[in-house]
Amino acid sequence: MISLINLVHSYPLHYAMREIDEVEINSPRENLKLVMEGKAECGMVSLLDYFRNMESLKLIPGPNIHSRSRTISTIVISKGENLYHGARIAVTAQTETTSFYLEQILKVEFPKAETIKMSYSSAKDLLEEEQFALVIGDEALKAYSENYRILIDVGLHYSLLTSYYPVYAVMVSKEELSDERTGQINMAVINSKNFIQNAMNDGEDKGFSKELLSSYYRAIGYQFDDVIRRSIDYAYMNFKK
Repeated sequence: MISLINLVHSYPLHYAMREIDEVEINSPRENLKLVMEGKAECGMVSLLDYFRNMESLKLIPGPNIHSRSRTISTIVISKGENLYHGARIAVTAQTETTSFYLEQILKVEFPKAETIKMSYSSAKDLLEEEQFALVIGDEALKAYSENYRILIDVGLHYSLLTSYYPVYAVMVSKEELSDERTGQINMAVINSKNFIQNAMNDGEDKGFSKELLSSYYRAIGYQFDDVIRRSIDYAYMNFKK
């Protein structure tokens, strides 16, 4: 069984992976638990959770969630205010990895800014606590239709700052997969592009516009290559500091 992430960014993968195996859809943290307990052959987990459990997990050189320009679904927003030195940014409960990338940006651009971990995930709830908020995933996509001011696309800023891609999630297993199995999984990644229309239909059913979804699926990538490996290595170097 393969366990994938329960967010719009992974919809094309949901369809493609079902062509080769049973698929479950869960949060990245639940995927980690399933893999560690041997209940899933492999699963998509957050990059930081992979870093924390590297001794117990095998990185599959295959499906991952990254962007090569704008990410669109990792954004810092406000109700209209501009970001300033000393700003407090409420951070969604849904992420550690995007918050990690944001902190790399803030160190350079707003060194006195502070991120505040919250138990909420919606833009509305976060902005009731602080002037600024980091939202990700489906909650970030909702923000585009809710008249919030988008201040930072974290993926884009991180890429421009470091010349590396933001990798948000990776596929891992407890045991080394055979070359044949890895190849099968990577073929599903290639075939995922054939399911973008299905994914867009599902996204529209959730209330997202066709235009936004079209831009989103052009921004998000799944394939593993040397650039992704170097980006993971660079992130790990900063994670260890």
